[in-house]
Amino acid sequence: MAKAVLVVGAGGFIGRRLCKALVAAGRRVVAVTRQEGAQIPDVHHVIVGEPSSDAFEELARDCEGIIWLACTSTPGSTAGRPMAELHENLAPLFALLGGLHRLPPRKLVFISTGGAIYGDVDAAMAVESSVLAPKSYYSAGKAACESFVSAWAHQSAGQAIILRPSNVFGRGQPFRRGFGIIPTAFHAAISGEPLTVWGDGSAVRDYLHVEDFVSLCMKCIDAPLASGVETYNASSGEPTSLNALLTHVEAACGKVVPRVFRASRPVDVERIVLDNARARRTFAWHPQVTLDRGLADAWAAQS
Repeated sequence: MAKAVLVVGAGGFIGRRLCKALVAAGRRVVAVTRQEGAQIPDVHHVIVGEPSSDAFEELARDCEGIIWLACTSTPGSTAGRPMAELHENLAPLFALLGGLHRLPPRKLVFISTGGAIYGDVDAAMAVESSVLAPKSYYSAGKAACESFVSAWAHQSAGQAIILRPSNVFGRGQPFRRGFGIIPTAFHAAISGEPLTVWGDGSAVRDYLHVEDFVSLCMKCIDAPLASGVETYNASSGEPTSLNALLTHVEAACGKVVPRVFRASRPVDVERIVLDNARARRTFAWHPQVTLDRGLADAWAAQS
C-alpha cells in the first residue's frame, strides 16, 4: 500500500484541492485541520486544535511526505501584532519540526509566500536568490519559517522543498474579508459593496491558477527523496496591475466592481512578479490556465 501524505492546513482553498488531487493519484492522505469542516471523500481527517510535537510525530510516522499549508494571517491582519504571527503560524510549525526530529528522514514541502516575502523588487522579476525584504509580520513570519525548515533539513538529513507562490486563485475560493482579491472582487460585483483598493490600483502582481499550483505541489511530492533544501517560485510570471485585474474580473462577470480608494499601507508591496524558470527546469512544469480562463471558470462557480 502506498505510504500516506500528511497535509497540514487541508481545510483551506488550496489544501482541499491538493487532497483531492492526491487521492486521484492513488495516494493515501491524512488531512490535518484546526476545526471541523466539509469532509473530503477517501481522506482521513484529523482535527488538531493545539498542535504539539507528540501529536505531529504520531501523525507523520506512517507518512513519507508532509505538505505544510497552514496559515491564518495576511500582510494586513497581523500589522502591529507580531506575537499573533508567532502564536498562530510559527509555533505550530515548530511543533511539527520537533515531532519530525524523532522520525527517520522525511520530505517536507513548505508553502511559503512569493507575493510578499521579497518586498518591493526593482528588477523585472524576483528570483529565488533575490534579497528577502519583508514589509509585514506575515511575510517576516514566512521568512522565519523557511529558516527553521532549512535548519530542520540540515539537522535531520530530511528533504525540504520550499514553494513561494504568487497570488493563487480559482474555482471554489471562498470570500473572506482580507483574504483573496479575486473572491473579494466577485463579492463586490454581486453585493454592490465597494472593494477597498489600498493605493491607486497601480500595484502589480502575478496570478497563478490553483490547478497549476497543485500540479507543482504534486511534482514536488513525487520527486525522489534527497536530503537538503531547495526553494522554488511558483507563478504565472505575467505582471498584472490591480486596476487591470479588476477590468478582467468585470469582463468575466459582466458586472461593475465598485471600489473605494484608500491610502496605501506600510505593509503593501507595490510591485512583485516572480520568475518561475527554476521550477520549470526542475519539474518540467509550466502554468497552463490563463488569467481570463481561470476567472471565467471561477465566476461560473458563483452561480
